[in-house]
Amino acid sequence: MLPDVARGVAITAMLIAHAGPFVSGAGRPALDTIARLSDLASPLFSLVMGMAAAIVLARDRHVPGFLWQQAVRGLVLIGLGAWMDQWGTWIAIVLSNLGITLLVGSLVLVLGAWVTAVTAVAVLVVSQPLLESVARAAGPLDYYATDLESYLLRWTALDPYYRLVNLLPFFLVGALLARWGYAGRPDVRVSGAMVVAGVVGAAVLTTSRFPAPEARVSGTYADTAHDVTQVLVAVGVIGLALAWRPTAAVLRPFAPIGVVALSLYVAHGAVVALLADTVYADTGGRPAPGTVDWTTFVVFVGGFLLLSWAWGRWIGRAPIEWALGFVTRRRVRA
Repeated sequence: MLPDVARGVAITAMLIAHAGPFVSGAGRPALDTIARLSDLASPLFSLVMGMAAAIVLARDRHVPGFLWQQAVRGLVLIGLGAWMDQWGTWIAIVLSNLGITLLVGSLVLVLGAWVTAVTAVAVLVVSQPLLESVARAAGPLDYYATDLESYLLRWTALDPYYRLVNLLPFFLVGALLARWGYAGRPDVRVSGAMVVAGVVGAAVLTTSRFPAPEARVSGTYADTAHDVTQVLVAVGVIGLALAWRPTAAVLRPFAPIGVVALSLYVAHGAVVALLADTVYADTGGRPAPGTVDWTTFVVFVGGFLLLSWAWGRWIGRAPIEWALGFVTRRRVRA
């Protein structure tokens, strides 16, 4: 259940981040919370993708079939992301970045646990200088360019929000956690250690000379450390909650939401694109700066979550998940 619950938490965080412009004029505590949830969503998604990939590999034990499945899923994510990029929304689309992370991460997984662990550490260590070197070599990048070279540079290294270099370590760590059994039965001691490590790490970042959250540049060591602390706390808290029946009941509704997360993401992006082209066409395609509309915010987030929960709970498979399962011949749990 942990991967589905964590995926549900990640998509919830992402929906809240997408709805942020509706309350851009709210107080600092609310904006800080939305910013933290925005920072959490993509690394947590990547970690859960790694868990799911490792579970599939361990279950099927057929490397060519596994690589075929993950290649199809990765290419579909890339294609969906590139398509959504053309919709003109205020959302920073993450699907293509996650798709290329899935492609590369799956190739690493089949090489074994030690290679996976060493690769995760190595990418973390070289991430900041590597990104700086690529940025110097490539020069200014047009974010809206649609040629393949620009897309590849964005997805791997130069995207201002998400990129392969920073998402891949989370994917590989998630795969290792699943390989060690944490995804199936979260160990309370491991979960507690994650929470403690995340809290201590966050305290060190807050009190040290690292830049403040609003001053951090995405992809730097400080930004990655911030993401790591948030993911540790989130996964640890989920693991602890699932170990105790009353708190597990509280988190259980996130599981059906997680099952339909991809379709939910695309549907949410489509509604944002519609709003940008119609309601907010006169204000630059997004709510005006300083807007405080909590009613729209709650309806926009809560309505999608409620519909997604109902679909996942009583129908099971959303259209995109069903199509992916059909193409890859992978059974999707109802």
